Amino acid sequence: MNLIILVNLLSGLYSSNIQNSHLVFSTDSHETELCAKRHFSSKSDATFWSTVESIKHHRLQLKPKQTLTQLLSSFGVDEREVYQISKSMTPYLQPAKLQVGQSFEILLSENRILSLSMNFDFDKKLNLARKNNQWQASVERLATISVQSATQGRVESSLYESFLQAEIPLSIFHQYVSLMSHFVDFQRDLKAKDYFALVYSTQSLQSNPGAIKAGFIEYAEIKVRNETVRLYRYEIDGEANYYDESGYLVGSFLIKTPVKGGVLSSHYGKRKHPVLGYTRMHKGLDFGAPLGTPIIAAGKGKVIQAGWSNSFGNFVKIQHLHGYQTLYAHMKKIRRGIKKGVRLRQGEVIGFLGSTGLTAGRHLHYEIHKNGKAINPISVKQKHQVSLNKHQLKEFKEYIRSIQQFNIAP
Repeated sequence: MNLIILVNLLSGLYSSNIQNSHLVFSTDSHETELCAKRHFSSKSDATFWSTVESIKHHRLQLKPKQTLTQLLSSFGVDEREVYQISKSMTPYLQPAKLQVGQSFEILLSENRILSLSMNFDFDKKLNLARKNNQWQASVERLATISVQSATQGRVESSLYESFLQAEIPLSIFHQYVSLMSHFVDFQRDLKAKDYFALVYSTQSLQSNPGAIKAGFIEYAEIKVRNETVRLYRYEIDGEANYYDESGYLVGSFLIKTPVKGGVLSSHYGKRKHPVLGYTRMHKGLDFGAPLGTPIIAAGKGKVIQAGWSNSFGNFVKIQHLHGYQTLYAHMKKIRRGIKKGVRLRQGEVIGFLGSTGLTAGRHLHYEIHKNGKAINPISVKQKHQVSLNKHQLKEFKEYIRSIQQFNIAP
């Protein structure tokens, strides 16, 4: 507990000369009790120091199904006081959206809160203090330490388990899978002993090194089917994107699996229809996943159809560059706002997996068309669409050399 801050806080409540004061305080893991010993020369001094004696410092955490009002009311704080605190907090945080486990530090004196503080957005601290019977809020930026980490390894039982063993943050794992899904179908292509490597950034708080926030992948590599993919995060005019070694934008490729965690259940080609019972051409791939799993746009494009078909059920069709189209069928529902003419970003959710239309069970039916004709999504060889210009490419190559200092090699 910072004693100077406490005295300044109380000075705003009481007019008193506090020079030549002798303060004694003790601390345990839950609260700090402040006691004062001195000879009082006036009644106002006595009021000030009796207040100091009653102050307690509490560290609290929001419990499941508990509101901020309930938390503070448990200390005898009246609802009007809680309302004023919540009102001061609202420009920075919505009290109703506070998460379970959110921690607070409060100074409390005889059921009256003197100050409240809480960390948010990882590196920010919101301080609320009473001044002249009004609550005032301020935000403090916490000091952080940035670190770049390099990791490499080989897939064991699964890529997820390998990342877990390497103590790579979960959000970095999701970034890696999202990046590589442009080139690798993790359900079919990835095998045991396949090589992976990455360089990623993290931040930790100087005041609490154990609090870590994952940043971004700076470099990602994977080797499957004797092919190696290397991707680099590179910033141009304040906008960061990922590029391959030749300077081509990663986002210009169609994602291999447009449903999160989807498992391939049926291939492209002739097959016996599970409902109709006779053999006919299956013009796409089927992916199984739990009901309601988000389905994403395989690439940047414009919606050219979105609605109902007796065969496809709820479906969406997207036009991409160079004559490519993608179709997504049997959705439980199409995401609100997805309609003809809407432009989409790659990876944007367009609907949710279901079993509508002519189908025997829940799955995503996914097709790729080239110049109006259905083609096998697995065999698609797409052209690069966007690349760095000559000047940008020269600087990009220099950036690649800076990444190579990590000496990542199989």
